Amino acid sequence: MKNKLIVTTLLGASLILGNWVSWLWQNWKNVVKEKKKDFAEAFAMQKNDTDKINYDHMLNIKINETTPEKLRIYINYYVNQLREKKWLKPLKLDNKTNKVAQDYSKYLYDNHKDDEITYEDHFDKEWNWVLERVRWAGIMLDKECYGDCKKVWENLATSNMTIKTLVDMWMNSLSHRDNILGGSFNYIWIWHYIWSNNVVAVFVNLWK
Repeated sequence: MKNKLIVTTLLGASLILGNWVSWLWQNWKNVVKEKKKDFAEAFAMQKNDTDKINYDHMLNIKINETTPEKLRIYINYYVNQLREKKWLKPLKLDNKTNKVAQDYSKYLYDNHKDDEITYEDHFDKEWNWVLERVRWAGIMLDKECYGDCKKVWENLATSNMTIKTLVDMWMNSLSHRDNILGGSFNYIWIWHYIWSNNVVAVFVNLWK
């Protein structure tokens, strides 16, 4: 009887231990899977290789719910989806020249806070617009861009809306839509100043 009780106890303990080990193993696999996904996303961000990852699940988060670094990836991803539907080449990100958008996003915060963005906000206090800001940064635009070929333009917004809502709002405005679907553009600079709802997206034809 005593031996029977010991065997039963051991079997029960083995069953519990087996379930616990199985649970640990499953959770470990899930952790590894998530880590691999995070690593793949981080690697793609470094390589500006947004076409390798599906960011659809991130388009419904609000602007202030993510970092400026990730926001530019998600906006670029959605913009390129819209361009693909029109058989247009995807816009690339460029870390070195993105400072133009970063600086102007902070300028808008310092001078307008989160007031409504108007057409005049495309110009600073001295009435310089995005083309001047690009030239002051020493960035070379495409020399072979003539006539109707746009060299640079920008979309602005200030609202803590979702990423998809933001880009869709731009698409519902003819001038903003023309920038998103501009065939001469090859790069996009995007920034959101962390303490505000201001978003700056600069569409540019770089000399590369």
